Amino acid sequence: MPMLQNKLCVESSKDSIFLFDVTGKYDAVTNTTGFGAPNKTVADIDRAVVKVIPPGVTEEDAIEIDVYPTLPNTDNIGWEILPEHLTGLGYETIVDGKWEFIYTLYDDDDVPVSEFSTRVCSLFYNHVQCCVDKMSAGLNVCDFESSENDEIIDAPILFERMVNAACCGKMDKALRIYNYLVALCECCP
Repeated sequence: MPMLQNKLCVESSKDSIFLFDVTGKYDAVTNTTGFGAPNKTVADIDRAVVKVIPPGVTEEDAIEIDVYPTLPNTDNIGWEILPEHLTGLGYETIVDGKWEFIYTLYDDDDVPVSEFSTRVCSLFYNHVQCCVDKMSAGLNVCDFESSENDEIIDAPILFERMVNAACCGKMDKALRIYNYLVALCECCP
C-alpha cells in the first residue's frame, strides 16, 4: 500500500534559507509516496514544522519553525528563513557549515503523517565561495614558484569537488574539503 513520504529541498543564500516541499502529487507509476489518494492530501495536513539545526547546535537546542500553512504544497511555493528566525540560537546571519533540517507533517490528530520525519543535511558555503572567487581573481598566473599560488590554483577545483560531494550525499568528504578551504581562506587574501 502506498504511503506518503514528505520530502524537503533546501537552498541558501548569504541572507536567507529557502525550504521547498518537493513531495509532489501522487502518481501510481512515478510518485507513489506523493500527496493524494490513496495517501493523505495536502488538505489533510493541519500542522507542519521544520526543526533547524545550524552548525554548532545540538538537536536538543535546535529551533522549531512552524511553516504551516505555506508548507506543505504541491505548487513549489517555498518558506524563507531569515536570520531573525534564528536569533534564539544566537545567529544574526546565515553562516557557512553543515545545517540539518527535520521536516514533519501532522494530521488533525496531531500525529505525524509519515512514519519518519524527513531529515535533510545541507552544506552552506557562501563565504567560502566568495573567498575562493577573490583568491582566483588575485591569482598571479606568471608565478610558478610560490606554494601559496599553488594552493590558490587548487582552490576552485577543490571547491567544485566539495559542491559535488555535498550534492551526492557524501557529507563527510564535502566537510573535509570545506574545512581545508576555510583554513585556506583564513591565511590567504
